[in-house]
Amino acid sequence: MTSSTDLAGFRVHLTAQRRSEDIDAALTRRGAEVFHCPSMVTTPVDRDDQLPGRTREVIAAAPEIVIVTTGIGLRGWLEAADAHGLKPELLAALAGARIIARGAKANGAIRAAGLEAEWTSPEETAEDVLRYLRGGDLAGRRVVVQYHGMGTDGLDEKLSAAGAEPLGVVVYRYVTPEDPGPVLRSVRESAAGRVDAVLFTAAGGSVEWLRAADEEQRAAIAALSRRGELGLFTVGPVTARPLEEAGLTVHLPPRNRLGAMLRQVAEWGIERTGRRAAAGLNAAADAEPAAGGGHPGGPNPPRRRAPAVSRARGGPGAGAADGPERHPGRQELGREFAEALRRYEEYLRYERSRSEETVRAYRSDLTDLFTAAQSAGRAAPGEVTLADLRDWLARSFERDTARTTMARRASGARSFFRWAENEGMVGANPASQLRSPRGGQTLPKVLSHADVEAVLAEIRRREEEDPRDPRTLRTRAVAELLYSAGLRISELCRLDLGDVSRERRTVTVTGKGDKQRTVPIGAPALAALEAWVRRGRPAWFHGGGAGAPPVQAAVFIGPRGGRADQRQLREDLNRVLDAATTQGASGAHVFRHTAATHMVEGGADIRAVQEMLGHSTLATTQIYTHVSVDRLARSYRSAHPRA
Repeated sequence: MTSSTDLAGFRVHLTAQRRSEDIDAALTRRGAEVFHCPSMVTTPVDRDDQLPGRTREVIAAAPEIVIVTTGIGLRGWLEAADAHGLKPELLAALAGARIIARGAKANGAIRAAGLEAEWTSPEETAEDVLRYLRGGDLAGRRVVVQYHGMGTDGLDEKLSAAGAEPLGVVVYRYVTPEDPGPVLRSVRESAAGRVDAVLFTAAGGSVEWLRAADEEQRAAIAALSRRGELGLFTVGPVTARPLEEAGLTVHLPPRNRLGAMLRQVAEWGIERTGRRAAAGLNAAADAEPAAGGGHPGGPNPPRRRAPAVSRARGGPGAGAADGPERHPGRQELGREFAEALRRYEEYLRYERSRSEETVRAYRSDLTDLFTAAQSAGRAAPGEVTLADLRDWLARSFERDTARTTMARRASGARSFFRWAENEGMVGANPASQLRSPRGGQTLPKVLSHADVEAVLAEIRRREEEDPRDPRTLRTRAVAELLYSAGLRISELCRLDLGDVSRERRTVTVTGKGDKQRTVPIGAPALAALEAWVRRGRPAWFHGGGAGAPPVQAAVFIGPRGGRADQRQLREDLNRVLDAATTQGASGAHVFRHTAATHMVEGGADIRAVQEMLGHSTLATTQIYTHVSVDRLARSYRSAHPRA
């Protein structure tokens, strides 16, 4: 997800413990201020001393009906059973019962365990499950219910009232945190109007957060939420129920998923911070929220589900790039494929915190796959077979697609179908047996020292012809910085002015997975950067204002004032490379390869190069040692008399 500041000053309190890092990353990278106040903490299954005994009771009971309420709960239960040598017996007990799934994710976990659900609740609620079971005779039936977190939500009592014999099993039990201070602070600041949004992902968290508030604070929170000055966001109706019963106004996402909730939070936050900016308020200050917030036209009604919003730049999180983003082939997909792709993009952005470049790559590959599947007569992801996937890769091979690209596509297909299986969108995962093509390692193309000097000389020549041309000044700064620091072009586009330290001669870079690193830069790169910021950037910077792209802090911008687009920068670099070199090198990444190779040739420690490049493993960086040896061998063969 591209970094931006469209949520600058948006104050969020997060009551969740599970997935809190993912939620935090999805919001803070866009400027939001996130305060962690977990109102419940989870007991890991490997530390739950109650779960093994309960599992033995289930095995001994030989249940006739099993209700699975959460996918992660079933997976955790089986994991704990396996650790105690009980998994085969537990699976046998479950397989002998009628299995009911409370939602698609629960059904996905059931299938992944090699079991089959008799029925899946489309509403994903206990009431829906009860309506289905009451269609038969429950008298005397042994019913096991897998609960998550808090335990029974009233289902045990209702099953008992219907004559059944329920046995509840709680996985990932919730307990209150040892330090109540953060929750008390969250309630206090929410009631005082110093918070924009509070996020809830579990009913237990809602209950405990409310329990920390006194009557006066509850009344204040209820009033603020009704007026739209405080957004209370929940992942689904079960989590919302305790808040609603306390008289609070709650926002529900269009689907009961974390990604859908985060998208809703982002859209609401952008609208809210935009209104504050238009009113002349400082969105970053800890001020009272503007009255009359919420959606235009009045207060937000309770349990309002926000419609899915389609944005030209890929929805919230796509950033404020200075060029449009296209969705190739997206309009040609059928409804089922298009909806699956939209939901998967949402999952990647908001739940997995993937960069916009990664999302774009997945979208391109999956669009190609789905288009091929449609040509074979498939109408939905659930109809795609392993043969379809192999045919798709074979056609890629026939089009002379590089083996590395084919391997990436195969990996992307496996990732998508794993997710789709967990979502209950497909039955058996057709990609589980899909193998990536093997191929030899291709060494990256690099520039020689002379080529680098020729490129920089060509840029200086253009600058001498027109010293005021912003594009030339920007191209020099981009080339110098890419070569000096070995940055990815995506990392360069994300740079803000505050990321550059003139005194220390460093840049702070946000790389893949939102990992930050500080990289030194040379004096020529710093000088080129200062020339661009002082002489080139002001010519294109339009100052912003209400409704303008939030790029006041962006180092590199485009002619229209938005954050620079990667495609524009690549085109500028390619023009210079074509004019200055003869080896056919192109793109921005050649500067990164060149910087790493020249450092290795100069005697730099390979681990220092790894740290500079931001590689997660040393194996990725070691390719540059092969490049250096390969270049040495060529020089040897051309120069040594006995080569």
